[in-house]
Amino acid sequence: METTSGGGAKAALLALMVFVAAIAVALAGDSSTAGASELETFASCEELDDWMQSSQGAARTLPTTGFAIEDTDEAASASGDDSGGAGAEGSTESTSAAAAPVDGAGVGSTNVIVEGIDELDRVEVLSDGRMLATGERTLHLVDVEGARSLASLDVPYGAQVSYDAERSLIWVAGSDDAGATVVLRVALEGDGFETEGTWRSAGWLLTGRRTGGGFHVVLTEGFSGPVPFEGGPVPCDDVLHPAGPAAPEATLIATLPSEGALEPAQATEIVGAGQHVHLTDDAVFVATPLFGAEQATSLHRFDLATLTHTGSGRVDGYLLNEFALSAHEGHLRVGVTVGGGRMGIPMPIEPGIGDSSSAAESDAVAGEAELSVEQPLNEIVVLDTDGDLDVVGRTARFGLPDETLHGIRFVGDTAYAVTFLQTDPFYVVDLADPAQPRVVGEVKLPGFSSYLHPVGDGMVVGFGPDESGEAAAKLFDVSDPTQPAVVSSVALGDESPVVGDHHAYLQLEGDRFAVPATTWEPITPVDCDPAVTEQRLERAAELERQLQGTITEQATDAIYRELDQIWSDPCVSGGGSQPRS
Repeated sequence: METTSGGGAKAALLALMVFVAAIAVALAGDSSTAGASELETFASCEELDDWMQSSQGAARTLPTTGFAIEDTDEAASASGDDSGGAGAEGSTESTSAAAAPVDGAGVGSTNVIVEGIDELDRVEVLSDGRMLATGERTLHLVDVEGARSLASLDVPYGAQVSYDAERSLIWVAGSDDAGATVVLRVALEGDGFETEGTWRSAGWLLTGRRTGGGFHVVLTEGFSGPVPFEGGPVPCDDVLHPAGPAAPEATLIATLPSEGALEPAQATEIVGAGQHVHLTDDAVFVATPLFGAEQATSLHRFDLATLTHTGSGRVDGYLLNEFALSAHEGHLRVGVTVGGGRMGIPMPIEPGIGDSSSAAESDAVAGEAELSVEQPLNEIVVLDTDGDLDVVGRTARFGLPDETLHGIRFVGDTAYAVTFLQTDPFYVVDLADPAQPRVVGEVKLPGFSSYLHPVGDGMVVGFGPDESGEAAAKLFDVSDPTQPAVVSSVALGDESPVVGDHHAYLQLEGDRFAVPATTWEPITPVDCDPAVTEQRLERAAELERQLQGTITEQATDAIYRELDQIWSDPCVSGGGSQPRS
């Protein structure tokens, strides 16, 4: 990196501090109007292409600080599903506070974000002692008690499933070798599978949700070709785009029917990266970060039955994950972090080195920047969903300085939130009055909880690292919202997928739940024959050369399995770790 010295360096640092201070002041402003995020359609494919080119150019100069980071742990789920119905008519409450009734085997239903809206999973437990389980490219129907496979079906890579018990239908979603999304509709007939249809689309599968009206898929695609989702169900002049800047990506929402030809019954496409989606039984909400000088997120609502755009709005800051969205009784509640943590920590400036600025001036600039960022960064915003998504209320900012949201959960008229930097403040937020949401209680403890799950009787369990960094479960008593307390804590192990994947939570009978966890132990290298080590390294090199040639899919899988064995050998890797329990 080229550097300057003397007055040039001092001026650059002072300019940077002024810029940071200006950004912090701008972030504190109110963005309550919806108009800035309204959507309109392109007039033609040429206009879409022009927008794409200008957006890609702008994206190269966008700031990279201030983004909330979502945990993307992709561990396999430990839960299954034996239900097939949609949510109650007219319900838009975002909660899974009470698990669905469990069957005689003590296995609960899939843990979902919105009650009655089923989500894709790697394992589905049926009510008759059978189970659906996906491998890398295979779907298995398994007799659990007999521990045997009853049937298998080739499926797309990384497939996940949702089972509709009412119609004996299995929805399978994954990707093909070209990176496109593939959805299968499969009938479960006795102990066998019958594929009814296949739908393929360009784009990466963001999520798949099942309701009584069909299977809803949300895909995203960058502008790598002439237009996103070229040849897809939405023509260019029906593609929606915001009035302001957006990421050079597009988001496609499509509803696939439960019978007939497997083609979208409804579809809509919006420019912008739909990072987080909230689907209820009557609406789809899509959150797309705005790019440019502002740090803000656009919010768009679509009617689920028709996928018609019904309104848009905007909030300052960025969302942690899908749990930061909640539709409830005509309002959308959104948890945001404004500022992105430590983006604005002031840099030390030593005045008077080859510069005419005084120490007092330098201190004033640094002090202004520090004052702007040394404040809480998190809030919950409430928006009206009747027409435009207009802000009707918001909490005061909460959290210690520089702390960002690490966990959030909405349950009825209450929200539970966790912020983190060094300690774990757990907050209870009263949302009963949409115009006056407020933090009513908090408790601080080491570590943090990134997944929060209500367990009834005024209790919430939080999963995340404790003060030692190991995965732990903490039980919060929230029966008195003004005085939340930690009443129990248990170490789970070195890691647990439930920290980043809510599907790894399984409700059991009574007051019990189960989560997977792993504890690792180091592998002590053994005395190895150098000739044997060299032989294995040569074999690994030979296998990697084979991968460069034209070979079958089965051969590729076999090569990767053998390479995994070689590189996990202590004589080759020189150590490492392995699961102990």
